[in-house]
Amino acid sequence: MSKVKCWYLSIKETIDLIHFLEHSAKNNQVSDQFVSYIRLSRVKITDTSIKVKIRIPENIEDIKYLTANWQQIVNWIARNSGFRSLSSNLTGNQYYYEINGSKNK
Repeated sequence: MSKVKCWYLSIKETIDLIHFLEHSAKNNQVSDQFVSYIRLSRVKITDTSIKVKIRIPENIEDIKYLTANWQQIVNWIARNSGFRSLSSNLTGNQYYYEINGSKNK
């Protein structure tokens, strides 16, 4: 896969992830700042790996909402990206929750 294609897929997955998180939080009790934190999330895709960083909100209720729906988020990323083997880390970084995945060539 070329670098341009990886870059394009990374941008597309980032936009799709943000849209998914915003839409899922729309009818729930989250603060107005939730969306601004979610928009700081990033997706990086290469030929064999994916790295997703979802920004942790500052509001306790927003954090509870995000962790309660974490498995749905991981499943959504696996479905959309084609990376079936994903590992998630909720404690490794103080600013981001991370999801990593790889696939064999």
